[in-house]
Amino acid sequence: MKLFVFVRERLLANSRIYSFLMDFLDKGSAKDHLVKIIDADPGCKILDIGCGPASILKHLNDVQYFGIDLSETYIETAQKTFGNKGMFYCASVDNFPTLSSTKFDRILLLGVLHHLTDAQISNMLPSIIKLLAPGGKIISHDPVFIKRQNPIARLLLMMDRGKNVRYEDGYRNLLQPFVEISNAFVRLDLLRFPYSILFIEARHASD
Repeated sequence: MKLFVFVRERLLANSRIYSFLMDFLDKGSAKDHLVKIIDADPGCKILDIGCGPASILKHLNDVQYFGIDLSETYIETAQKTFGNKGMFYCASVDNFPTLSSTKFDRILLLGVLHHLTDAQISNMLPSIIKLLAPGGKIISHDPVFIKRQNPIARLLLMMDRGKNVRYEDGYRNLLQPFVEISNAFVRLDLLRFPYSILFIEARHASD
């Protein structure tokens, strides 16, 4: 198992391998589905936390994009791939770059929450909410445990790099003290193999 973890981490640290794998696993509808949820009009300001190599930017037109990721390799790839189509920062969720003067219409947490502990999420959310524009929304998706789950899907979640895969209530309970969840649903059909993904859309509680 330790060898598997070592090989997995080394491979996925390579931004090209990571991007190829994500594209291969997508049945063809996952990105389209996500873009529809993001629903970005021209000029929309988007903050993508844990952006990786910013692959989602290929599917977003005429937006103001800010990407943050802990991996220097991913950020360098994003900068080389997209140039001035976005602004990219190497930072952790515990140490955001100075963005306090900017308000974002969309804040993306795509495959992020299951990598974070409860404490990290609770500490991060107040900072994120301050960056969300009135009428804006936070969008997350993460692997999720469900009842009567496909055994292959459950095994894959247990092998995930993220050590904090939760049931839906686990994600909801962490978010609800800070935001109003306007929509949440699980999709089982977006990847080439059995996999359960929870999508959440949230807004300011006052909106």
